[in-house]
Amino acid sequence: MSNTNELTVDVRGSLCPKPVIETKKVSDANPDAIITTIVDNEVSRDNVEKFGKSRGYDVAIGQDGIDFFIKLTPNAERREAIYNLFHQ
Repeated sequence: MSNTNELTVDVRGSLCPKPVIETKKVSDANPDAIITTIVDNEVSRDNVEKFGKSRGYDVAIGQDGIDFFIKLTPNAERREAIYNLFHQ
């Protein structure tokens, strides 16, 4: 049985910075969750990807038609950094 928390941020039709802001809100509230952000333009795809990498997520991008699916998966290094941040 998996305790993995998977969340979706559907911001199709939105231009930056909204996709990054909405993804950040979900990330901040759920730091251990796998987050899939759905966008429909390349600029938002690229910016959400940059955000994910800057936060230490493993990032995978898929495409279905005009929609991009950016999957942000927390990695062990990021979890350790979060733990160390609050337990110094």
